[in-house]
Amino acid sequence: MATIDKRVGRNNDVAWRARVRVQGQTRAATFKRKKDATTRATSTEADLVKGKHEPTRAEMRRTVSEAAIGIQLARVTAFRVIRLNSIAGQILAYRIT
Repeated sequence: MATIDKRVGRNNDVAWRARVRVQGQTRAATFKRKKDATTRATSTEADLVKGKHEPTRAEMRRTVSEAAIGIQLARVTAFRVIRLNSIAGQILAYRIT
């Protein structure tokens, strides 16, 4: 659902903030004209409902090295789980025989 908020700055400047929240995803942007905010809110809401992915600022700031670290961490974790499962299987096999 989209909401348009009027914001008044320190110098009495008026700005319009369009906030869209669909299925837990939130997008927000600020504009000088209410018409621009309304247009952006409706188009963003339609994109989110259709499932089009628009990266957030936090996602755009993510560096390649951070992504690589995340991938490596997932690999190490998966390897440790497999290793622990094999050790547990060996212990069970030892106790049975």
